[in-house]
Amino acid sequence: NFLGNVIGKRKIELYKKTKVFISPSLFEPFGIVIVENMASGIPIITADHEGARTIMKSSFGVMVPFGKKESRARNLAEAILKSLKWNTKKMGLAAIKEAKEYSYNKIADKTLVIFEKALSKGMLHK
Repeated sequence: NFLGNVIGKRKIELYKKTKVFISPSLFEPFGIVIVENMASGIPIITADHEGARTIMKSSFGVMVPFGKKESRARNLAEAILKSLKWNTKKMGLAAIKEAKEYSYNKIADKTLVIFEKALSKGMLHK
């Protein structure tokens, strides 16, 4: 069933019931939905796209090749079948650990460092 936009307590209830999160999106500039699931301790199956490449690690999931249209469904089905043998508890703990690297404070600190470097090199005007 497609649930549409899910927010608040209902979203948290669904995360608690989820064994593996599947994100078949062809494009994500970052991957906030992936990080949300990681923070909830859920292993990930995602399409191989730029946003996923910046955050995914094999310790908590897999990126599925989605380049060729005719092989997408097969690749996704194979990944789902393989996930049935995953140690989801162990992978979930690895996902939680990695998700902490994407907290608002850590991202803000990293962004500040980038801006400070740009300022020191005269790339930005004060």
